[in-house]
Amino acid sequence: MLQQLRAAAKTWVASLFIGALAISFAIWGTNDIFRGTTRNTVASVGDIEIGIAEFDREFRNDVRRRARQLGVDLTTEQARQLGFGNVVLDRMISRAALDQKAGELGLTASDATVATEIRAIPSFAGPFGGFDRITMQRALYDAGLTEETFVESMRSDLIRTQLLDAMSDGLETPPGLARTLFEYLNELRTVEYVAVAPEAAGSVPEPTDSELEAFRAQNPAAYSTPEYRQLSYVEIGPAAFSEGTTISDETLEAEYEARKAAYEQPEFREMQQLLFPSKEAAEDAHRRIQAGADFPTIATEMGRTEDDLKLGNLRKEDMHPKLVDAAFAIVEGGVTAPLEGPFGWVILRTVKVTPSVSKSFDEVRDALKKELVDEQAAESVIDLANAFEDARAGGATLSEAAERLGLTARRVAAVDEAGNTPEGVKAGVPEAAMFLEQAFAAETGEEGDIFETPDHRYYALKVEGVTPPAIKPLDAVRAALRDAWLKTERTKRLDARVKELAEQANAEHGLAGIARVLGGAPQTSEPLSRNAESDVFSSQLLARLFAETPGTVVSDPAASGEGYVIARVTKLERPDKSVVPPNYAQNGVLIARQIQSDIVASLAAAARSDVGVEIYPTVLSRALGETP
Repeated sequence: MLQQLRAAAKTWVASLFIGALAISFAIWGTNDIFRGTTRNTVASVGDIEIGIAEFDREFRNDVRRRARQLGVDLTTEQARQLGFGNVVLDRMISRAALDQKAGELGLTASDATVATEIRAIPSFAGPFGGFDRITMQRALYDAGLTEETFVESMRSDLIRTQLLDAMSDGLETPPGLARTLFEYLNELRTVEYVAVAPEAAGSVPEPTDSELEAFRAQNPAAYSTPEYRQLSYVEIGPAAFSEGTTISDETLEAEYEARKAAYEQPEFREMQQLLFPSKEAAEDAHRRIQAGADFPTIATEMGRTEDDLKLGNLRKEDMHPKLVDAAFAIVEGGVTAPLEGPFGWVILRTVKVTPSVSKSFDEVRDALKKELVDEQAAESVIDLANAFEDARAGGATLSEAAERLGLTARRVAAVDEAGNTPEGVKAGVPEAAMFLEQAFAAETGEEGDIFETPDHRYYALKVEGVTPPAIKPLDAVRAALRDAWLKTERTKRLDARVKELAEQANAEHGLAGIARVLGGAPQTSEPLSRNAESDVFSSQLLARLFAETPGTVVSDPAASGEGYVIARVTKLERPDKSVVPPNYAQNGVLIARQIQSDIVASLAAAARSDVGVEIYPTVLSRALGETP
């Protein structure tokens, strides 16, 4: 359809029709025509609107971040199914509401403060360890951000942090609450238990064909072929332009001079700071450090986290004049004497020193040449992609446009959503997950618009045909069906048997009777904590044992294997109130952090309620690529 529209738009009839529409829009306006159908706002938060483009950028960045953290190839479709889209939108709404509250209070962040924070971001460090503007620009490009947008986002983050810190900084856990929670978390329970082996389910007869067919009908996805799609596509990438590109020495030298600041890095120091209420307190801490006390330990005793200590990766010009000389005089790992800073008495610690660096033209020549070649190739790719779209706008098909521009239109006979052929081998399609997402979202026979993948390649594709999923014949999956059916049936029977034994044990107020039935005797565990790891007690069973009244019989699958465990608590122990354990203070710090988190969440909820929030589900579904 898109191709037909492109071709039709070139006819004289279309020109007259479009001209008439333009005149009618000029006379009557467009508001009523498009109201309610072309909204591009996912949510309104007071005076702030969250647009589709902004939401899509944050959603995709969030997916990439989660994929790196989990070490998996997470597609946007999987992220949608897991509900990450709603999580991202909720975060954006809270952020927008808090921003408005901070604005009402007149909170600001200076340009110098914003610049210092940006320079301290580790991912913006260049080849010599310090902040590098080119590295930052590349990172922002990969994230879909302009420099101006990012700077304002950082400013908002800093202003918002002022508001949140004012509400939660310095908060301590009330002693009574700290003790109660400590006792709860460190409670121990001794458990009497009986292990129930899978054999307790008894023998399971072989399934009949009708039972296998019924089981297959209940689980069609597991016993069906996937959907396959026949594709044709065109790839426009930088590799073809990089080969044979030459850069003259004169150009390289001129570019070196233009970028010289990037090759001459000043000394950077990653600094930590402890702020004290008085000079005496700072001197006392300094004496302890000189006597061998650990800097982070003193910070923990003061209720400070590692994040509280961070000053950032700083140059001399980034530091306050009162502190700079002492800070840059100490060795890596060293600490200063107490210093009077702009906000009180401090002790500074140098975590890491990155020496100053100056690279000559000869040292960077090869790397600079590759960089310029890549930049030229990227520009050529964009130009060619535009020319390709212009050709199709003129009525050319995907294949015709490719041939006209010297590109290759590739064909794929059959590929599933995992990128495999019916034979189970890789289909030879591009590796970018976005390519298959587009292929399986496109309508059959339509040529979609060109799209860019994260590796800066452009693709246009057409779905030539679709082979829908089909349930496999019984004989083709008989062995797998039989094994799955037997396992499911055995689990059902074992579950029923365990429930029967647990009811008997509850009635008898003990496990001795059911242990005799199973041909054994009850076993007694060591005192267990809430997070005890064991091959016997699963986390789910432990949670039930700590939730039920002692003496109550509970059952659950064992932590390993296919058996079950029937258990009951026989003894409960709580920490002695007269003893203050070594980890008690740290426990109070952790609880205080959780309370701070709850305060922040409450503040965000109040701000949302105050400014007003409206979410547009249809637009959100469109932004996520879902059917509304």
